[in-house]
Amino acid sequence: MAADYIADVFKKNGLNPAGDSGTYLQNFRMFTARLGPGNSFRVDASEYATGSDYVPHYLSPSEDVEGPLVFVGYGIRAREHDWDDFKGEDLRGKVLLVMNNDPAFTSYFAGRESPTTTRSSVRGSKQPD
Repeated sequence: MAADYIADVFKKNGLNPAGDSGTYLQNFRMFTARLGPGNSFRVDASEYATGSDYVPHYLSPSEDVEGPLVFVGYGIRAREHDWDDFKGEDLRGKVLLVMNNDPAFTSYFAGRESPTTTRSSVRGSKQPD
């Protein structure tokens, strides 16, 4: 219903259809991430509870990783704003702790002014570009 309304508005405003089969609509698959059994997060002797202490990223791999833990803020590299959460860090072989979403204390990454950023859900030994 909403999709048909939006397609009608596009048509009335003279936009060319760029969807499936010459329409304004495009089919795509949705996926739902669900936590599997056995999620855990432990640092040294401290165990953290899923949901209240931490939430796994929905694209996290299903595997165990070990290594030094490195906090990298929001995991953003935006050179045009002199912002680099990875600056000076050797991340090879490390497990990165990344905050979700964008920083609320700046407008750099909001709306139309959004810069080119590198966001990482890095685990193990991935090095950001």
